Amino acid sequence: MRKKHQRNKYTAVWLLAALLFLLSCVAAFFLPTPEEEHPAILRRATGYTFSIDGKAAFYADDFDNWTTARFSTNGLDMPMQQNTVVGTWPRHPRQPLLRRLLRIGIPDPAAWEKVNNDSLAQRLRLRLPVLEARTAMLERRIEDLKYYLRTHGVVDEGYNTVADYETKAHADLQAIKNIKDMILKLDGKRLSVSRQQQYERLGHPDSLASAIDTLNAIVMFGGDRYEGELNARLQPDGHGILTARNGKVYDGMWTNGHRNGFGISLDSDGRVRIGEWKDDVYKGERPTYSADHVYGIDISRHQHEKKGKKLPVSWADVRITHLGKRSAKRISGDVDFPVSFCFIKATEGTSISNAYYNSDYTQARRHGIRVGTYHFLSMKSPAADQAAHFLKTAHLRAGDLPPMLDVEPTDAVINQYGGPEKLMKYIRTWLTIVEQRTGVRPIIYSYQKFFDKYLSHADDIKRNYRVWIARYGEYKPDLQLLFWQLGSDARVKGFVGDVDVNIFNGYHDQWEEFLATDSIR
Repeated sequence: MRKKHQRNKYTAVWLLAALLFLLSCVAAFFLPTPEEEHPAILRRATGYTFSIDGKAAFYADDFDNWTTARFSTNGLDMPMQQNTVVGTWPRHPRQPLLRRLLRIGIPDPAAWEKVNNDSLAQRLRLRLPVLEARTAMLERRIEDLKYYLRTHGVVDEGYNTVADYETKAHADLQAIKNIKDMILKLDGKRLSVSRQQQYERLGHPDSLASAIDTLNAIVMFGGDRYEGELNARLQPDGHGILTARNGKVYDGMWTNGHRNGFGISLDSDGRVRIGEWKDDVYKGERPTYSADHVYGIDISRHQHEKKGKKLPVSWADVRITHLGKRSAKRISGDVDFPVSFCFIKATEGTSISNAYYNSDYTQARRHGIRVGTYHFLSMKSPAADQAAHFLKTAHLRAGDLPPMLDVEPTDAVINQYGGPEKLMKYIRTWLTIVEQRTGVRPIIYSYQKFFDKYLSHADDIKRNYRVWIARYGEYKPDLQLLFWQLGSDARVKGFVGDVDVNIFNGYHDQWEEFLATDSIR
């Protein structure tokens, strides 16, 4: 009996010890101490759901800044804004699977708060002007993106990315229009907003730098959000996308925190710039000249005379063999391009005519070259009289290219003969008269500085007429244009001396479309 009692006593002691051990394990597993909490770098995704009468109506990734917020009316495509925050993530060596306790070291930067029905409705209505501004911006952005896609092909750098941005811009525009319509119909509706947040632990290092994936980082620079590659100093380096607080987006290459290389800039006013950057300065689009493009020339009496001596022209041999040396050019393959179009000067002012116009016109057409005819504008005589002189002299036949107005007065001449307003009146008069007589809209030709300085105040001309720019550099003119003159010192077989060489802004398919829609009928 005594042995049995002693055995029961030992059993009770062992049971008590086992119970204490079990309780200590439970406490260790479920109650981590502050010393066991590790620093953590967390990726936080935040989104907001706006409900009307108890049903989710639309979604946004920002509650306050609707200048850059992304929107959706589709719950399956809810936008979420991601950023990186510092916090602690409890993880005990004996608790490798513990993931449920999370402490954030810095507060949520979004000024989100629970709001009542009336104040939420008021806030939404106050954001209508922001949505109106974004609508106008997106409409211009879509126009610029469509222009790029219309004049480029899949072989051009960035084409697919531009196509993606165009698709996204259409979706954003439709979502914003839907949301504006909802806000305008809020009277008598029950409103609410809720916030959803998701966290991903990037690690628990000793420093932020060692936690960030420099190949796929999401960081903030003074309120601007950057997503992409970083260097060891946490500067944008490689490919990345920067979204500024004012809505501007740059998607492209970086070097040590500066835009360098090819990039796409979606400006806050809707303007789109696609091309090369150097030390944060936009240089322009640098084209590659190849046989895939459409080339042409423009000529006058200067191709027939030099220092009183007449020069021969062999139209049967005409081909472009050199693009000139006045600027650097990126060329693919040999330069041996056919001349697809030729613009020939017919008149200047009210009294000057090109003595070689008729023969050049006849020979070019005879050898299968599309012909256009141009007039050199003077400010010394009335524009209507100049238009009459041109129409009397020029051959404007079915299948010909639209007539062109060459505008190249110097600043001194413009000021001497009445200033910019008078010049714009001359241009409008000539273009209107010739368009009425030919049934097609003429093309306006000048150099880029002229367009930048003077036509910036004549939106109707830029909007209604095709543009041809003379710019002798390695970068394409930063305008929506039909042709650009890329050199004045080209070599063309069949001609003696320098010839102006031009390129159509597009490929052969777009060229055929242009001929079908814009040629004289």
